[in-house]
Amino acid sequence: VIENVTPLLDGTDFISGDTICFKEENKIDKWEAPRILTSYVIVRYALSHQSTFIRTSLLKARPYREDLRIASDWEQELYELIFHDATYKAIPVDVSMFGEDGISRTNLELVAKEREKVYNEYFSKRLLKSILGENELSEIVNHIDESKSLYRWILIAVKIAKKLHFWFDCLKLWHQKK
Repeated sequence: VIENVTPLLDGTDFISGDTICFKEENKIDKWEAPRILTSYVIVRYALSHQSTFIRTSLLKARPYREDLRIASDWEQELYELIFHDATYKAIPVDVSMFGEDGISRTNLELVAKEREKVYNEYFSKRLLKSILGENELSEIVNHIDESKSLYRWILIAVKIAKKLHFWFDCLKLWHQKK
């Protein structure tokens, strides 16, 4: 891994590779590093910590928070990538393998509690609701690469739906005036 990754370490603040995840019953899943990193991805999820290389100077200037047992790596990503515009690059290299029996997977209540703490420190409820989305459709759209044709088709459908909604409202008003 070091041999494959070293030539790709080019001064980018966060470089994230792919992760092989061993699930129960001998199932294997591959988590690809986000090729396009959005605020939604950082706020909702996290980079695979074990497959991410972080510029040493960032961690020396602001080490992981010790009050967060599980979410300190995620908080660091959020702080640096969202609020301080750190640079990011995904690399198509399998960097790590791990099992889903670790503390962040087996202690979901503590993960949620720590994330909630960070959410409350950094975001108003309105902003958080806006970033995370309010429903399944928002989540789907936030995961689609803007350069893909599916994104463009969904965008066209939304524009058509907005126009239809406008005309239905106009018809309703017209009927009310009659």
